Amino acid sequence: MDKHVGSKLDDFLDEEGLLAECEAMAKSLLRSVHETAKGLHKSGVMDELTMSEFDALCLPPDASTAEVKGLTREQIQALRNRVDDELK
Repeated sequence: MDKHVGSKLDDFLDEEGLLAECEAMAKSLLRSVHETAKGLHKSGVMDELTMSEFDALCLPPDASTAEVKGLTREQIQALRNRVDDELK
């Protein structure tokens, strides 16, 4: 979508008091899609690469890497092991 058109749409929705409602609906949809993807991944239907793509598309910026920033190699490995254990 053209940025100019998107901006006009945001302006219109904001004037009508609908922008916050649309943003809330979008977040809710993204949460549902991500939860479905997590279930597919946990059951083995979806591979790790595809799951990481869903993480990038559905999670807020930096949410998928927020826990990793500033961690040591050992802490990252422990985190990966914990996630792997939870997915089993």
